[in-house]
Amino acid sequence: MRSRSDPAISDTIATTLIIILVVALAAVIAAIIMGIPLLPAKPTLAAFKADTVMGSTTKNVPVIRLYQMAGASLTQEYTEGGHQVVNFTRIRLVDPTGKSLKVQTAISMRGKTIEKGEPFYIFYYNTGGTESPWIWITNDPSRVFASTVQPFSPHGTWKVLVTDEKDTNMVIFQQDVRL
Repeated sequence: MRSRSDPAISDTIATTLIIILVVALAAVIAAIIMGIPLLPAKPTLAAFKADTVMGSTTKNVPVIRLYQMAGASLTQEYTEGGHQVVNFTRIRLVDPTGKSLKVQTAISMRGKTIEKGEPFYIFYYNTGGTESPWIWITNDPSRVFASTVQPFSPHGTWKVLVTDEKDTNMVIFQQDVRL
């Protein structure tokens, strides 16, 4: 009498498990080749403060002053000397009606990083051009204290948002300011 073989798993199950293992290994290799991160990005850690200061020597108009108090330097991508939305570290305002507005660079904006302690000024000035909503950011204090700025409208509580859209796509700062 012939003894019967008693394998721990059947040939079909063994073949299926090998196929699953090969597919999983191929997926990991493809992710590495295509540059897809296998681990989530580290969150951006930065602490900001926003308040209002009075800009314009003639009208005493409120301007938002934003500065980084602690954390890593943040990268901004834009072309100096023009009006455009900043890439990577983006700043938005939400007006009292709930409308989200992208802040654009003023012509006077300089530098590609946000460093600790450096003040940035967010102001409204209607140029009459196509850059609506005419909300600008600059790190040049003479633009808001020695030039014309206009009041934000509507008056009320506005929300300042700073988002990291380069690595983590998350809100890293949010604060209400009264304008």
